[in-house]
Amino acid sequence: MMGALLVLLVLFSRSAHNSESPQALAARQQLEADMLLAKESLAWRSEQLVAVRARTAEDLAKARLQLAGVEENSRQIADELEKLIRDSDALAATTRPLETSDNDIRLLEEKLK
Repeated sequence: MMGALLVLLVLFSRSAHNSESPQALAARQQLEADMLLAKESLAWRSEQLVAVRARTAEDLAKARLQLAGVEENSRQIADELEKLIRDSDALAATTRPLETSDNDIRLLEEKLK
């Protein structure tokens, strides 16, 4: 749209030098005003998009930091779970009843007498 407006402005500008009628002058001035308004509107939209992009980048950085913390916490919990499983297995192995034969019990009883 801006390109078409620019072409029209150039055409009107050339015709103005030849012999500009009051209607042509008014049309050229209106076109220039419209182009200025369009330029300002685009500049404002550009500023808004830059601001939104900056806020989005900040939000993304915060989310990444939060995710890193969650991942670290998850690793710590997984490590703790593995340790607890190892400890549980070791405890279960040490609390098994002693397997002694009747002969071993008799020999121990004789030693105590």
